[in-house]
Amino acid sequence: MKHLFTITTTIILGLLLSSGLMAQSVEFDYTDGSKSSYDLEDVAQITFTGNILNLKLKDGTVYSNDISTIQKFQYDETTVGIEQALENMNALEIQAYPNPNNGNFQIAYTLPKTAKIQVSIVNIEGKTIKDVFEGTQQAGKQTHQVQLPEAASGTYIYRISSERMTVSKQMIIKK
Repeated sequence: MKHLFTITTTIILGLLLSSGLMAQSVEFDYTDGSKSSYDLEDVAQITFTGNILNLKLKDGTVYSNDISTIQKFQYDETTVGIEQALENMNALEIQAYPNPNNGNFQIAYTLPKTAKIQVSIVNIEGKTIKDVFEGTQQAGKQTHQVQLPEAASGTYIYRISSERMTVSKQMIIKK
């Protein structure tokens, strides 16, 4: 099984049901038959780094598992096989270029199907500094030109959110 994520890519799952309501729990079924479950109130984020799924709780505890040991994960009525989760996340791959940049850059992504999305830029404190796009876009490659003339040099997060997940990456602005 080939995984298309590098050690520097952080993918954050939004874990939202299509109704827009927050799921109550996330459950993992492992290939050895064991299971684990967490209340979503306690989950800060779920990330994939390479072949490792990291579950970070709000208390700072991090659980890491090689994805080959996870058969599926489920949140409320939605069950997702690990292969499907990776396919879905790869489908929402996002790239900013150039990176680093001087505050003028492009964000590009490819949507596998028509979807309601939001593209935004967030500073390191988590404050949204620019909403790049919000609305429904057709399947295919999308590109947005972004200009942040007032942004100071530093690390920023660019992200694309759909109804079911959020993909976030870092970029550097150097002025």
